[in-house]
Amino acid sequence: MGAGGGDAANVLCWRGSTRWSKVVGRVDELGPELSGTRPWRRLLVVALHAACLAACRGESDRTAAVSAVAGDPLDSLVVERTEGTVDSAMTRREALRRIAQKVPATASLAGGAADRSSLVRQLAAALAAQDTAALVRLSLTPAEWMHLYYPTASARSLPRTVGPRMGWYMVATNSSRGLQRLLESARLERWTVLSARCLGDDWSEGQNALSAPCVLNVARDATRDTVDVAYAYQLITRGGVTKIVAYARDAAVPSLGRSSASSSAGSDDK
Repeated sequence: MGAGGGDAANVLCWRGSTRWSKVVGRVDELGPELSGTRPWRRLLVVALHAACLAACRGESDRTAAVSAVAGDPLDSLVVERTEGTVDSAMTRREALRRIAQKVPATASLAGGAADRSSLVRQLAAALAAQDTAALVRLSLTPAEWMHLYYPTASARSLPRTVGPRMGWYMVATNSSRGLQRLLESARLERWTVLSARCLGDDWSEGQNALSAPCVLNVARDATRDTVDVAYAYQLITRGGVTKIVAYARDAAVPSLGRSSASSSAGSDDK
């Protein structure tokens, strides 16, 4: 997907509920650090925190901050929760150094599928069997998201001022709701997955090849029709492994605009 209006379709919906789902329990791994927060309220003040920090520094620091945003994402300023309830401004690099004490780094993606077609086959089988554990294995773990996805994530994927803890909390909350939605809809409407595709062009961030948004075409036995349903906010391929970055919170297929839709990727054969 080229730069322009179409990029808005790839920005994660950050309206995460503060209620954690029981389906994807691994969101609770950072629960004590984030309990009692309101994600949408924290995001509203993130930019203000960073701006105030820059204003309080000398001119050279402000220049360095601007250069960091334009250069290595790891040098971008973020606001992250530290020492229980204290919010601090720091670089992505420092935030990751601190989070590594609780979430050890990983060198590669585990589980997942060999490619998009294989992932769709596994997804369809898991939905038919109502296998929550299999669906969870197809998506990123906290360590994979924080250490392999987050460090090179551009503004196209998530706001640069969001730290790894809060970013993962929001991603996992939205993904959990999306996973529940897929399971429930597949069961109640008696789905048969016919095909899948990702809309727009693929792009790269560091070693990660990304595709988004991604949809399933399903036959619904309950209503005797077919429909497109969003299933993934993003797919990631790295080191020969493809996984779901996050399940799509909403079923509606994002509108990419006429220019983007005309260059949409072909179907992922099942």
